[in-house]
Amino acid sequence: MGELPTTETLGRNAGRVRDFGAGLLNAVPQIAPVLSGDTEDRFVMARRDGTEAIAVKTIETRPQRCMLVEWRDRTGGTVRHSVEPDDGFDPRTRP
Repeated sequence: MGELPTTETLGRNAGRVRDFGAGLLNAVPQIAPVLSGDTEDRFVMARRDGTEAIAVKTIETRPQRCMLVEWRDRTGGTVRHSVEPDDGFDPRTRP
């Protein structure tokens, strides 16, 4: 799977975090969601969506805030993706 940097913001590493989260959920059935956020309000969450797919939600803040959702199959391939309305979630407000 690989190692993720811990001293940088998600920015250019968001793709690696999405891959890592989806891969981890496929490999370890006991894990629930995999979450990663940074101080600039960027966020990635990978979770099982009740089917065989893994849903990966990404909040990007640059150049403007947007929310992307991608569904991946067991092999890691993208089944579908969409740009969703901003749900207002701010990971910085969570403990």
